[in-house]
Amino acid sequence: MAKAAKLDTDGQVMTALARGIEVLRCFSPIETELSSKQLAEKTGLPKPTLFRITSTLRTLGLLRYDEARSSFLLAPGVLALAAPVLARLTLRQVARPLMQQLADYADAQLMISMGAARDLVVVETVLGAQSAVFRPEIGARVSLSRSAVGRVYLLSLSTAEREAHIRRVAAADKERAKHLQTALNVNANDLARYGYCKAFGEVRRDVWGVAAPMGTQFDGQTIVFSCSVLPFTADEALLDDLGNRLVSLVHTVEAALGNADHLGPLHFEL
Repeated sequence: MAKAAKLDTDGQVMTALARGIEVLRCFSPIETELSSKQLAEKTGLPKPTLFRITSTLRTLGLLRYDEARSSFLLAPGVLALAAPVLARLTLRQVARPLMQQLADYADAQLMISMGAARDLVVVETVLGAQSAVFRPEIGARVSLSRSAVGRVYLLSLSTAEREAHIRRVAAADKERAKHLQTALNVNANDLARYGYCKAFGEVRRDVWGVAAPMGTQFDGQTIVFSCSVLPFTADEALLDDLGNRLVSLVHTVEAALGNADHLGPLHFEL
């Protein structure tokens, strides 16, 4: 099992705090409970250090231990940390009814993802009345390499940041890194021509989709909208239709937000 990334200890990082956060980041919608052994394997931390960290996180109400399962689980206190972030995202309230209209039109799932640094997370999801597309939880991480949403986000980063990510991918899988670079080239061209890009079953084979970014950052964060459908209900013509509708939705949201203080310029480069 992969260990957590080595922490940058250039004097700007408080190592103990960073390690505590790395423990919390080990959990995911797929791995909702982890044993001490699993946490040790994921983080590479020695048992005494891991014990002190988990004890501190339990005291703070961010982690709990289930005796029956012999496993750690994230505690409700983690949700309280996210509440102020969601409260600032007024674009969710603006976009939600427009997203619902498009979701119902195409029996699709609409999603808003927000990114900063190496993280891209889901901040809103809407399902059409007849949609059977998997619905991720708010706060779920989005793949930067295997999803159109993730690649749109990568294209919003500086060249140095994007190349650093590609190097990290290549260190684990050179073929995957080559595929990522090829996909980024295609997506950059599609964004320039159409304002959206398409994906065909990369994260989940049973899901096709389109992704379109806001042309401005919101509160210093990159925002990407996406629309996903089941492939047996879609073809490329439908994806193009959904892509154009999604771009129109994004423009409507931006117009509704106006020139608010939390909007800023966003540049795409390759």
